[in-house]
Amino acid sequence: EPRRWPLREETTRDLLICFIWVLKNTLSNLFRRWLNEQSLHKLSQLIEVLDICVSCFEYKGKKNSKTLNQSTMRRNCNLKAKLEDAIRGLGSARRELILRRRDRNSNQISQSFSQSDALRWRKDSFQQTRYTNSLRVTKPAIESESEANLEKHLLCEVTLTILETIESIIFVLCQDMDASSDYYRQCQSLVGSILQVVIHALSTNQCTHALQNLFYTQRSILTKFPNLLFEERLDHELLSELLLQLLRHCSSSVSAVRSQASASLYTLMRQNFKIPSNFAQIKMQITMSLSSLVGTSHHFSEQFLRRSLKTILIYAVVDKDFQDSNFPEQVQDLVFNLHMILSDTIRMKEYQEDPEMLIDLMYRIAKGYQHSPDLRLTWLANM
Repeated sequence: EPRRWPLREETTRDLLICFIWVLKNTLSNLFRRWLNEQSLHKLSQLIEVLDICVSCFEYKGKKNSKTLNQSTMRRNCNLKAKLEDAIRGLGSARRELILRRRDRNSNQISQSFSQSDALRWRKDSFQQTRYTNSLRVTKPAIESESEANLEKHLLCEVTLTILETIESIIFVLCQDMDASSDYYRQCQSLVGSILQVVIHALSTNQCTHALQNLFYTQRSILTKFPNLLFEERLDHELLSELLLQLLRHCSSSVSAVRSQASASLYTLMRQNFKIPSNFAQIKMQITMSLSSLVGTSHHFSEQFLRRSLKTILIYAVVDKDFQDSNFPEQVQDLVFNLHMILSDTIRMKEYQEDPEMLIDLMYRIAKGYQHSPDLRLTWLANM
């Protein structure tokens, strides 16, 4: 078997952007007809490529664009310096030979020649110094801002194209599905892989418009496959990761992102409550996810997260479908526990500069959850 050399990062991005362009510009009916002809293995490979696209096209921010621009400027400056040396004759073999011959005749002549040559070069370039310096200040800043905006719009378009492809795959999978067949179980496993791609995208840097569409797709998947996350035979890591990302976005400073994340979290709780004797598990999973978020993330806002929890509680109170059930009380109890964890977080921030007091506080918090071994273990792991 011939040896396969790995592709460079730039080559991979170029190939994937061509792949995204084909997906975006293919007619919807034609693309769905092609999907319908593919095997589940081929669809699984397509989903893997979409997941790679999420990793390769993550927005790094303006700082990264400035760093790339500065490296380009340094490279241009080096090329300019080499060009100046070539024009002045410095560093060449011919120039060194001439200087050695002149040194034999007269050191004074060689020194005057080199000084006059250098001064003559400076004289020619002195008139453009002020203009060149102004370009160095203004042009890179304008180009950096333009490149950052262009990259942001490109990555948003990539995310939207991935979501459109996911919607087409789900549309094809939902046709002629029998819940008792092996094909249905295989399709459900494939939908789990699709949900992993969505969760992966939620964990990366995305613009507000892309995040809103990600939440739409996530709710659509769970509506069409309500038992995807709540079956006992499935691994709960997928559910835990989804809850972690939803809570993280519930603490966002952007109101539109918070409202969408709160709606997705409430929809998840609402669907789970319809499954008998299973809501206590989702309450525990949400509490553990928040404890993990508190212990590992330093970029969430406690104030905005409390606002999102209040919004979820309002949803439960005004939901007419559950007025005759204990669902509002269950949600209120869950929100109370989450507020207690946030209060513990405030106490932890007070001892942020004192590691010994911080560890002692986290240990006391863990002891307070002795009725819940999983939650206690989460706090001990945070230590």
